[in-house]
Amino acid sequence: MRSQWQWIISGVLLLVVGIFILVNPQTVLRAAVIAFGIYMVVEALMSLIVSWRIKSLTGIFRVNSARSIIGLIIGVSATVAGVGASDGQIARWIVWGLAAWFAVSALVKLAEYLMIRRSGYHVSGIVGNVLLSLGLSLLMFLFPGLVNTVVGTTVGIILIALAIFVVVWGMKIISVQNDAAAALDFVEGEWEERKS
Repeated sequence: MRSQWQWIISGVLLLVVGIFILVNPQTVLRAAVIAFGIYMVVEALMSLIVSWRIKSLTGIFRVNSARSIIGLIIGVSATVAGVGASDGQIARWIVWGLAAWFAVSALVKLAEYLMIRRSGYHVSGIVGNVLLSLGLSLLMFLFPGLVNTVVGTTVGIILIALAIFVVVWGMKIISVQNDAAAALDFVEGEWEERKS
């Protein structure tokens, strides 16, 4: 019975978080910028370690090292901005940081693709991924306010909808379990009557 109530409690918590995101988007953005910055720093450091291990592949080493250093700069900048910038600046920082990262990643993928092609191998899907990343990056650079509004509102609404589903699911599980217990009691009662 305990696990069924966990569904309802989880749903209520999701509902609270969803409403909090809709009501306090700047606080959530600030936390997101700081988390993004920390992630970028860790990812860049890990990528530099990997780059150092494959330094014998000179072309890929150079491209990956450059991407890692740019990622490290973006990560440190985002973390500093998250801690010290005003709310309006925070909104732009997260979108511009992500946009810059999409653009850098797309260009690095394109450079890796060209190196792999030059080696005589064929890799599919990278060009489409590069174009999608560059398009998304351009959209984010041009319309940072719209991106923040849409993403924040969408995340809040999705969490509220998920919360409603989880609560209803938990209530349904409890209902089914109660019906099953009642049916079991009925069958056991019938069995006892037939044995007598």
